[in-house]
Amino acid sequence: MTDYTDQPDIMAIGDSMYQGIRSLSFIPAIVANSGPAQVARAIGMRMTVPDLQVPLLFDLEAELRKGGLVNLVEHIRTVALQNLVHWPLDRLWSQHQAFDNISIGGAEIADLLTATSAAFSAKIPGLIATLNAHPPSVAELAATIGNLWYGMNNCYMLNPQHRSQQDTKAPIDQVEDRQPQILLINIGSNEGLFKAGFTGDFSDATMQSVAAIPGKLRPLADRLARLPARTEKIVFNSLIKPRFIPNLMPGDEFFNQFPGDGYFQTYGPRISSTQQTISGDQLRAFDALIARVNGEAADILRSAVGDRIVFADVYGACPPLDGKHYQGRGLAIPRHNRTLNNLPLAPSPFGSIGGLAGLDNMHPTVPGYAAIADTVLDALGRRDIRTDKQAAFAADTLLADVSLAFVISGAELSLIGIFGAFRSSAPGLAPAPAAMV
Repeated sequence: MTDYTDQPDIMAIGDSMYQGIRSLSFIPAIVANSGPAQVARAIGMRMTVPDLQVPLLFDLEAELRKGGLVNLVEHIRTVALQNLVHWPLDRLWSQHQAFDNISIGGAEIADLLTATSAAFSAKIPGLIATLNAHPPSVAELAATIGNLWYGMNNCYMLNPQHRSQQDTKAPIDQVEDRQPQILLINIGSNEGLFKAGFTGDFSDATMQSVAAIPGKLRPLADRLARLPARTEKIVFNSLIKPRFIPNLMPGDEFFNQFPGDGYFQTYGPRISSTQQTISGDQLRAFDALIARVNGEAADILRSAVGDRIVFADVYGACPPLDGKHYQGRGLAIPRHNRTLNNLPLAPSPFGSIGGLAGLDNMHPTVPGYAAIADTVLDALGRRDIRTDKQAAFAADTLLADVSLAFVISGAELSLIGIFGAFRSSAPGLAPAPAAMV
């Protein structure tokens, strides 16, 4: 059992890209293969990962394998209510007092300083009651499921034994208390990048939210600067290059043109809408904005923290894996004679296409997380060590069976979009966005 007072080798804080979300689900098959877990394994450091025994509320992949789920949101409600038996509020949720990876799907930058289990635990009974009472609209039902998922996720990750001593400890507080030698951070995607990639929202408001990321990082930078000397190294991940996102796809007529360093004429979000509403020039400008934000964020963090902080270039790691714009590029899995890339995952006569992302076209598979982990190893100065891509492929339960069950109707894909942002405002749990219906 890991005690809260233990001083870990390595910790991770951040959002879903570090928690190990796949296909909008937090499931046991992925927790030991998240990006931070793969980094720790590669460098021989011990990391206590969440001891998840059952999915958190639902496993979208498992439900879609059953097929014929036209009313998907209502089906997920039923599954979530059944799943709650595994999360009794009056019993411990883990054998560990604390985890070393406390990243939380849906987290924003401010949450690293403010989100606590106390902010959410009191809200859970009311959300369960609302779910039982059956919200009257699909949008309200989806918001309730999203809020409950997010609230339970915070409580489980930050205080799995419901201890009063850590009930008010936000992620950065836990890092300060526990003093890891290495701290890994991935945060910022939920300030607008995820929304743009999943829903195709390239509005001025979304772009302004993204542009504000460096400023939002200043309070975090100040806290990182005050970490005890035992925390020798901090690795901060850059944001992904938007055009790499598997959900942002060209029209079918352009699918096999491979513009290389150029851009397709138009793009559209494959899941939430098939409309080609994003021009190549818009996506080029968004790429440039993210590149600028990454640079400004690095300057702010470096200025506050100094030499202890280094940066993993996730943005720069995208082009070599981009099989959407460059023919033949991707992540090679030689023993399996496979190359995984950033096309939407789908079955093919030879197995499947895509493979770097799960069914939501946003969150990575285990090999995708392995590729991210390699950029972290680079930042740590360990280019001599690579994650085991063969093992990552073998560990991925989704890639093991990309069956025809995953050829989902357009209506079902639209419904999946409701779950695109498991995000609520702490501590009031305001309704999660439901504009993706």
